[in-house]
Amino acid sequence: MKTLDYNFRMLQLRDLRYRGNDDKGYYILSFAHKGQSVSPININKSIFETVLYKYFTPLFNKTFTRKDLFELKFCAHLTEGYYLQWNADVQEYIKVDGIKGRIYVSRLDVEGDLDELTYNEKNEVHNLYTN
Repeated sequence: MKTLDYNFRMLQLRDLRYRGNDDKGYYILSFAHKGQSVSPININKSIFETVLYKYFTPLFNKTFTRKDLFELKFCAHLTEGYYLQWNADVQEYIKVDGIKGRIYVSRLDVEGDLDELTYNEKNEVHNLYTN
């Protein structure tokens, strides 16, 4: 699989909590999709903060508030019991088994005109828009 399309759009963040310490931890995110609650999602601190950093940019990164987060809409690729991870060696996404019943996020971004752009470890831009 060369691309990873979003399977959820217009996710509304309902709540978030942080677990861990300043150096290492994770966020627990609660979303609603079309008025229905989505099972809570655990996401690595650096991944979630990178999503926000790319959206708010360094210019605004110090001034956004918790209220600003709850006003955003997100798009994601969510799966149950596994996640998809980019493998640079084979240049495609591979399936990684997880815990049965747990919801995994393989891709997350803030909804918007540029949400179809993503970056791999080499900072090469990949346009994942498929129509």
